[in-house]
Amino acid sequence: MNSQAILAIGVLIGFFVPALSDALRPLLPVTVFMFVFGTLLRADVPLLRSAMRQPRVSIVLTSLTMIVLPLTVGYVLLALSLPQALVAGVVLGLASPPSSTNAALARLFGYRGELPLALIILTTLMTPFSMPFVAAFSGLVISSNALMVGLLKLLLGAVILTLVVRWQWSTWIDKQASRIDGLIVGALFVFAIGSMQGVLEASWLHPSLTIMLASAAFLTNLAQQCLGLALGSAEPRERIALGLTLGNRNVGLPWAAMGATLDPHVALYFAVAQLPIFLLPWMWTIVFKRLG
Repeated sequence: MNSQAILAIGVLIGFFVPALSDALRPLLPVTVFMFVFGTLLRADVPLLRSAMRQPRVSIVLTSLTMIVLPLTVGYVLLALSLPQALVAGVVLGLASPPSSTNAALARLFGYRGELPLALIILTTLMTPFSMPFVAAFSGLVISSNALMVGLLKLLLGAVILTLVVRWQWSTWIDKQASRIDGLIVGALFVFAIGSMQGVLEASWLHPSLTIMLASAAFLTNLAQQCLGLALGSAEPRERIALGLTLGNRNVGLPWAAMGATLDPHVALYFAVAQLPIFLLPWMWTIVFKRLG
């Protein structure tokens, strides 16, 4: 069973077994830290240097992904007078870096994963600065300073731990790629289950709200994937990889950074956003395998 199937099963378990999602929900900040740490640990330094020398990756795609897209969508949604919680959820989701699983998913269908991995690392490192900027200039009713502080604490901790581990055990770490991937998948599996806390209950108590937020999450994810396909090069596998990378975002970062200060309706949006994040890649892997 591949990692995408495991994660899809995890989010379904969390949805249909509320007691388990309730039990694992307190671990969400820890799991976010673990898969960010694992992703940084797996970073290919020469690859990142190469990406930094390519303006298409280091400037165009990162600024488009993290600033231009969320600001544009935010202004449009606010102009339509949509609910504040929906606007905040969509904008913060769009301002989140691509998910750690995108590079691994790209490798499943034959793409080496250079572009997804480079974008994941670069955008993750710029998140403490780009996300508060987007939140402030898109008119969201949240504390940009608190968001920045929360993100910096989480990411600086992961960066410092990565540097220490790399400094002490760099040779050993280079031989542990599969185990580190296992750590990332394990953390994501726990996150997938815990993130579903309250979603089943909300589906019963507030069906219209839940359906609206879930529909927005699926449409946003698919729209970003289509944008990625359009922005990719002529090479089909890179186009698919970029589509998946833009579509699946790590909304766990703002969720963990803001914690209890996050509006409950925004938290519900982040929760239902896990459904397309974990289910769509699983569906794409099935399609890719059938297409050969």
